Parts: sequence; C-alpha cells; structure tokens
Amino acid sequence: MIDEVEREERATAICLGVFFLAAAVVLLLVDGTTLIAHGADAASWYRPAHGLVQHGGFVDPDAPSEALAQRPPLYPLLVAGTMLVTGTAGYAKLLAGIQLAVLAVTAALTARLAGRMAPGLGALALALLLFNPNSFGAAFFVQSETVFALFVTFLLVALWRYAELPSLRDAAFAGLATALIALTRPEGLFLMLVAPLALPIAARLAGWRQGATQVGATALLCLAISLAVTAPWMARNAALGEGWRLTSAANTNYYVWGSAAQLEMVASNVDNRTAERRMQQAREEALAALPEAEAAGMSEAERARYLTWQGLDRILSYPTSVIARTMTEATAQFFAAGGTGRLFILLGEPEGTPFAIMVRDDKVSYLDSVLTALEEANIPLLVVWVLSMAYVLSLRMLGLVGLWTLFTTRQFQIVFLLIAAIAFFALVMPFYGISRFRIAVEPMLVLLAIAGIDRWRRSRRAENPSA
Repeated sequence: MIDEVEREERATAICLGVFFLAAAVVLLLVDGTTLIAHGADAASWYRPAHGLVQHGGFVDPDAPSEALAQRPPLYPLLVAGTMLVTGTAGYAKLLAGIQLAVLAVTAALTARLAGRMAPGLGALALALLLFNPNSFGAAFFVQSETVFALFVTFLLVALWRYAELPSLRDAAFAGLATALIALTRPEGLFLMLVAPLALPIAARLAGWRQGATQVGATALLCLAISLAVTAPWMARNAALGEGWRLTSAANTNYYVWGSAAQLEMVASNVDNRTAERRMQQAREEALAALPEAEAAGMSEAERARYLTWQGLDRILSYPTSVIARTMTEATAQFFAAGGTGRLFILLGEPEGTPFAIMVRDDKVSYLDSVLTALEEANIPLLVVWVLSMAYVLSLRMLGLVGLWTLFTTRQFQIVFLLIAAIAFFALVMPFYGISRFRIAVEPMLVLLAIAGIDRWRRSRRAENPSA
C-alpha cells in the first residue's frame, strides 16, 4: 500500500511537472495577441474588463456611459485583475498562466474523486485531464470555459460529498458553487434550479433515507445561497432595464436566433452565412409587423425580448425531423469532436481550423470542413489531429465500459451525478455541437473512463493475482 501511494505521488508530480513545462514552452513561443484575437467571443469578455479598469464599472471602454450586461461578471473580473497587473495590452499571457493553474486545480479535484472511486488511479485521471487536447488548448485563450469547468467541478465535488454523507455544509457548498457557475456563464441559471433537486436524489441513490424536512431544508439552503450570491448582479441588470437576469436580453436573443440558423442550415442545406442572412431578414420582418407606435416606444431590451419570442416561434416552426436531425448531429459532434482548433492556432495555423474553413468556404457540413482541413493540413497538424481523435475515441469507449461497470456494481449515485452533468451540458445548447462547450464536463468524461480502466485492472488482477 505504501509503495502504491508513493508511486501515485511520484506520478502526480511528474504529470504536473511535464504539464507546466509544456505550458511554459508554449507561452514563450506564442504571441499574446494571438491568445486574444482567437479567443472564443473574446471581445465580449475583455471589453467589460477594460471598462472596469479604465472607468470603474462594467461599461463600454469607448463609451463609458453605456453599461454592458452581455456577460456575467466573474470572468471579466479575472481579466480585469490581470489588466491591473500588466496593463490593458499585455495581459493575455498572465491570464493564460492563471487559467493553466486553474486547469491543474480542476484536474487535481478530478483525481481526488477518481481516487475515491478507483483507488490508485488518481494520477492517471490527473494526466488524462491535464493533457486533454480540448481543455489544454482552450486554457491559453481569452475565453471563460476553463474557469467555468473549475466551478462545475466544485459543484460535482459538493454533490459527491453530499451523496457520501448528507450534510448542510455540502448543501451550502453546492449552492455557492452553483452561484459561481451562474456568475461565469449564463447556463448556470438552469443549474440553480437543478442542483437543489440533485442533492436528495444523489443521497437516496447512495442509500440514505431522508425525511421530507431534511430534503426540504437542504434543497432550500442550496437554492437560497445561490440566489443570495447572484441577486446583486441580477438586481444591477434589472436596474438597467434588462430584467432580473444574468445577461442582457440581447444575448438571449442572439443565442435563440443562432439556434434557428443552425436549424435553417439543416432544413435548407445552406451554409451558415446564408442561414444567418435569412434569420436577419426574419427579424426585420418581425419588427416591421409591429405597429409603428409600439415599435418606436420599445427599449432595446424590450425589442430583444420580443425578438426572442419570435425566434422561439421560428425554431418550433421547423419539422420535428429537422429538429431531431440537428440535435443528433450536434450531440455527436459534442462528444466526438477532437477539440483541436485551439491547438492548430497555437501551432501557427489559425486559418487551418475546421471552423475557419467552414466560414472561408461557406461549407454546409462541419464534417466537410474537417475533411478539407485534413487535406490542407501539414504533418504537425495531422499528428495533433490523429492523437486528439485517438484520445477522444479511446476515452469514449472506456467511458461506456465505465458506465456499465458503475451500473452493474450498483454505484447509482455516481452514475446519476456523472450522466446528469454530461447530459445537461450536451443539451443546454442542443443545436450547437461545439467541442469547447464540452470542456465543462471533460472531468466527468475522464471519471467514466477511469471506471472503465478500473474494471480492466480488476479483471486482470483476478486472472493473475500476482500481477
């Protein structure tokens, strides 16, 4: 046992050393402007941070009288903190270093859970997450997914601990984690409703019998803490006319019509540019249908809310077969995409990513974009893509074995927590099959794979007890 513990500690130290060495080499070689220019929706994150540093509030840095509510505050606060240290122009590498440390913390928490589930495999879980191509590549860029994944892992830890031994402390921690998630990305709003329900379900599946009073108290405590922490930000947005919400009405409107565009691509077999143009025309027609006096009296937030409802009607107007096909393709891409886009950029080939090619050539199919990217790729890019796909496909197969193992060994609470989390993030944006949205659940996918590896390990030991 002592030898096994020492081996795992040594393996953990080696993994962390190699990880930070590789990260340092990349940071030395990459240009900081690249990390900003190619971050996912980077401007929407650094502009409020810039406004905060320059003008003392979440405002447009170029027009300080205009408050910004497109994004929740936590990630812009982190960006602003790095700007205070380095200035508003040179913060990207410091931010990347912090995010790489955040990824290491997320991996360490995942390793701890893996060690509880499968003793002796914690270091392997650590390595699988640290060198996950999707998580590793994204951690360098100005985008929120790395920090978001840490807070999602906090919530998983809280729910896991509560299932092991129900306590008000872990219920409170779950509420705080949910609030941090919601204040990082708006998808967390739905988790504020889901997490209080997950507590008693996980406990019951673990074999704990709780009375109605205990169930109600823990659920209400979790909900109350998440509401108390997020309420000041929602109140600020309400004062701006946006309503009690985490982001602006315009942000929701953008997402809804973007979803409609994804459906239009499938329904009409057109490229994204054409679909977006059709959605813009539909929005203009919806506004034109309003009485002139009513349209003139609308605020920007009211106009966005009106268009959001029109967008939802548009989504529901598509045939069920189109909705089902779009969701199926998006879900397949969510789980199977290699997540190599950011690695391609770090290797100096930003125009070689499948997304860039899809935009450049007006591709109708993302798969077609991937094939074109591979045709045009040089040897280093091909090697990265092959290794990433090998990682992803191996992890998925091991994960299926792990899921079956957890189920047959009656660890239903772990099955529930992992599958519920993965399903939530796979379906919360049902028409977008983007690999970076998977970063939040990469720890859960690693844990399923660890369960599969543990099954293989135990089978091998049963066949050869001396091994």
